[in-house]
Amino acid sequence: MATKKKILVISENLILVRFLEQLEGDDEYEVASARETDISAIKSLLQKVHADFLILDIMMPSLDGIKTCLKIRPFSDVPIVMLTAWGAGQGKVRGIDLASDGYLTKPFGINELKMRLIDACRRNSAAAG
Repeated sequence: MATKKKILVISENLILVRFLEQLEGDDEYEVASARETDISAIKSLLQKVHADFLILDIMMPSLDGIKTCLKIRPFSDVPIVMLTAWGAGQGKVRGIDLASDGYLTKPFGINELKMRLIDACRRNSAAAG
């Protein structure tokens, strides 16, 4: 039996978190979520969960996903997929340029997210090896 990929979701949006928890239904992923927006709490969670992926919601009240991504990169190379309601343009380019590994604009489907996770995993494996 293959090892499940562990995903840590950081979002204040409970509807979004519940939607992402659907990933567990296909036995490939294990999803943990947090509403933490403090970088030290996120660092602790990443270490505790041993996440294979981090999904960040860009629009969070106290520490947005872009700032969080910038603060995570000095201590972790975990693949990061950023989620946002922003359309294409400056926000998208900025999010990708800030060391995220993927970007999804809401609304999106579970299959699209899975493809982004697979792609981020491939890139991360290629860079590591």
